[in-house]
Amino acid sequence: MSETGLEERVNMPPRNEGPVTIAPDAVGIVEGTDAGEVISVPYTDPEGDEFTDAGSVVNARGGNDTVYGGLGNDTLNGGWGHDWVFGGDGEDSLLGGMGDDTLWGDDGDDTLEGNEGDDKLIGGAGDDLITGGAGDDLLIGDNNPGDFGGREPGDAPEAGYGNDTLVTDNGNDTAYGGSGDDVFRVFNDFGAHRIVGGETGESATGDTLDLTSVSDAVRMYYTGDEQGLINGSASTLNFAEIEKTFLGTGDDFVEVIDSSTTGYVNGGDSFDTLVVDDEAEVYITAEVPYDDVPGATSKTGYIVFKDGSRLDFESFEKVEKVCICFTPGTLIDTLRGRIAVEDLSVGDKVLTRDHGYQELTWTGRRDLTMAELAVSPSIVPVRIEAGALGAGLPERAMTVSPRHRMLITGARAELMFGEREVLVAAGDLLDLPGVSRVTDAPVTYIHVMCDSHQIIRAEGAWSESFQPSAVVIDTLDAEARAELLGLFPELATEEGRAAYAAARPVLSGAEARGLFAA
Repeated sequence: MSETGLEERVNMPPRNEGPVTIAPDAVGIVEGTDAGEVISVPYTDPEGDEFTDAGSVVNARGGNDTVYGGLGNDTLNGGWGHDWVFGGDGEDSLLGGMGDDTLWGDDGDDTLEGNEGDDKLIGGAGDDLITGGAGDDLLIGDNNPGDFGGREPGDAPEAGYGNDTLVTDNGNDTAYGGSGDDVFRVFNDFGAHRIVGGETGESATGDTLDLTSVSDAVRMYYTGDEQGLINGSASTLNFAEIEKTFLGTGDDFVEVIDSSTTGYVNGGDSFDTLVVDDEAEVYITAEVPYDDVPGATSKTGYIVFKDGSRLDFESFEKVEKVCICFTPGTLIDTLRGRIAVEDLSVGDKVLTRDHGYQELTWTGRRDLTMAELAVSPSIVPVRIEAGALGAGLPERAMTVSPRHRMLITGARAELMFGEREVLVAAGDLLDLPGVSRVTDAPVTYIHVMCDSHQIIRAEGAWSESFQPSAVVIDTLDAEARAELLGLFPELATEEGRAAYAAARPVLSGAEARGLFAA
């Protein structure tokens, strides 16, 4: 990838689609009995069919069987019962059949299918295709115990590792890719899966989470670097050590909660939304029309977080930052006295910390229903009780959006960050006594903007005016966005928005936690 964004579309790595098919009772198939037995080379069934190292087809039939493959390319069916099936050398096809089975491909590029039951499937060496089937299955790309997430990128990869494809189903599956560039496939109505890519033996491709076959809308949250969760229609999928994610054909929603995320995410088809916090820098490198919504575009680009981490994205129709705003009833110091924020108008002069009274150049509002708040935790308001910030501030309880920033002052800030005054988002104050989420009512957010980013006084505490970055502007509803850009066309350009640089240093969530640590 270039320094300015994706040079070309990131494509899904190739994957093996070949199913395991075994015709029962065909001529030449080595068949077991229904009693449960051990079958290995050399073996001759009652009909005279021989199991040899030249490559054979074996159907163990009933009972709890143990089947060992030979040196050739074998097709091994455990049949019904709780079976153990080992591929051994060669490129083998293993089928668990009914029951709770254990399949181990061992050497070669093997194909494993658990079928029904709670199965354990281990690919072993080579590039394996591993399909769990029905039930709560354990899928391991390389050898047991494999990489269960404990290895670091610099560690030695597992011997004989390959680039495996692990296919989950509707049960509650656990899948470990191990070493190499592995692909994890997920489908509609997925279960409560846990998926771990593994960190050793990777190329620049890395591990891929493939939800391109999912037509339901999903909600995805990055909660750490290469890790997070995906909420489906019925269950939640947890993932870790995943470099690339491809979503499906629903109207998907992706939010970056942890601002140290790296990798790549593709929204797929339909109208998809990507949400980041206001501290991130968003770079759009390409846009193409999205025909289903007039005026909308499908965006490609990348996000740089405050710590330098970079997340590349493609095929998102809406990329937004979380709102920065007050709620009705908040009293703002103005030349006319203390005025409720919803009653302010363009031309009102508000008190600023740095430049005396400054005129408001724009005001706006956004109304959010309970349903909208329920599906977007990033926009649920934060209530700051009177005195929660110290020194009796704020003088009354006030409610703001979670990314609205409050001015924090003191020697500790200067010692840690070289500045006595810093801005901290309300959502990063939640560990303080008297600061909490408000989840019991719809909310209206009010925006007030000056001709530059200002520190203004609200309920006696110093806070901030609206800062119109490109992605924050995109969070406004269509009418408010059109009004703002009509009045200030320069805000459509990066140069024009540069005049609204933050009035104080802005702390990240981790920095804020450090500031308030005992």
